[in-house]
Amino acid sequence: MFNPKLSLALTAIILGAPHVFAEEVFDYGTVGAWSVRIDPSLDYGCFLFVEFEEESLLRLGVEPSEGGLYLLVGDPDWQSIDYGKTYAIQLYFGDETPWTADATGFSFDPPEDQPFLEITIDANPDNTYLFMTEFMQEANMNLHYNGSSIMNLSLRDSYKAGMKLFECQEAANSALRENSDPFASPHKRNAKDPFADT
Repeated sequence: MFNPKLSLALTAIILGAPHVFAEEVFDYGTVGAWSVRIDPSLDYGCFLFVEFEEESLLRLGVEPSEGGLYLLVGDPDWQSIDYGKTYAIQLYFGDETPWTADATGFSFDPPEDQPFLEITIDANPDNTYLFMTEFMQEANMNLHYNGSSIMNLSLRDSYKAGMKLFECQEAANSALRENSDPFASPHKRNAKDPFADT
């Protein structure tokens, strides 16, 4: 079913933002168990993060420069994931048609850090819209590998969390647009602009 509010919010996600690099991650808010954060190292892309009781992790984020989404899933028992290797997986949201993808072994600090699977949802607006719709409206997400379920996670509060994600990305994009003019007045100037009034 078409949801105009969700469609407008997703349009905000797809807007690009200038490429910047940073190491710090910023908190934007929380919705239930979900944390909403901003990652400056990924073009100020916002992401959702949740850790489940069984220590499984999920991170769903925006890639503003690409216009797509990424999903990271991990479990402390998955130590055999190889960094950079691809794994054919199926991702089920409720009883919807499964998503089939090549997930890639990923680690924030290989080989010391916990390995994850990274799934990229390309920048096709129809794909990102459908993925987010199913993520936000279904009750669970079930990950299959080699024909077996390896992770089944609750998506409780995912609709509200998804809306908070859209809000976060629009705020980040707006802030970057406001700070991109080197001739802006002092209250809007970019700290890296040597020509701004002091």
